[in-house]
Amino acid sequence: MRLIHDSITLLLSCAAVCLAALFSSCDKEEHEGEHGLAVSLSWMDEDDLGTPVGDIKLWIYNTDDGSLAGEYEYSDTRQLARTLHPLPAGNYTVVAATNLVAPFEADKSADNSLISYENLLFRIGEPSSSPKHAHYGVTAVTVAGSSITKAQVPLKRILSELTIRIEGIPENAILSGYVNNSSTGLFPVLKDPEGNFGIATAETLPTEIQSTKSSDAVLLTTTLHLMPTVTGADWSRLSLHLAMADGKGYDYTLEAPVMKPAGKYIIEMKYQDMKPFMRLSAISINGWTEGWIINGEVLNPEE
Repeated sequence: MRLIHDSITLLLSCAAVCLAALFSSCDKEEHEGEHGLAVSLSWMDEDDLGTPVGDIKLWIYNTDDGSLAGEYEYSDTRQLARTLHPLPAGNYTVVAATNLVAPFEADKSADNSLISYENLLFRIGEPSSSPKHAHYGVTAVTVAGSSITKAQVPLKRILSELTIRIEGIPENAILSGYVNNSSTGLFPVLKDPEGNFGIATAETLPTEIQSTKSSDAVLLTTTLHLMPTVTGADWSRLSLHLAMADGKGYDYTLEAPVMKPAGKYIIEMKYQDMKPFMRLSAISINGWTEGWIINGEVLNPEE
């Protein structure tokens, strides 16, 4: 058993303090004498600083009944910063998403038993496409009826990240597989048990792990961007297949910690330690970083 390299960071919590504003809210002089809501954005993860933002979607909901008060789209942060949203006094929930372009989509036609803001769902059309990251954030704000109210929305990634590294592996071995219980999408306004905005759907849509060949005794997959683990699951479940250069093949089943929105995960193993069934455990290093260890051999209950 061993910890993964500390240099690989793992984002698990959206409760961290926002690190830098993308753009300030509207100019006070520009809107002198007006009232309404001015919205700005910030990054939660310092790794996202400098990310180009070319598409911004904004939904403003009445918090009391969940109804939609306004839906907006902006080409960049400057346009957002110049905009003042005229709203009557009241409590609002502001949802922002950036770079939510194909293959991402926003779906507002979910279960009719949900009120409007709970219906909002972010999807990707092809679960194995591993697209560039899109970001989302939610904040609650009380708008004063006679002045300008400012709201800053902290953004984090919609998708999780997964990388697999195997050391000491024979040359030209090929790894393929699936994350079997990745979700179909993310409800940004719903909260997880820790109180963080954003929970995955309960519907499963497996994500393919693209084939990767070993070289110089190391097999390292490209970083896969995928929807987080389905809501209600105790583990992320992976199926791996190793095709060796001599024609032999080996199958592995892994249970790993639940993948959360914006989480960064790496599985690092020695080939000699791999078993048909393995369970991974998480050890927290700090609020933003987590190490994973293999719990040794766990017998396959089906054998």
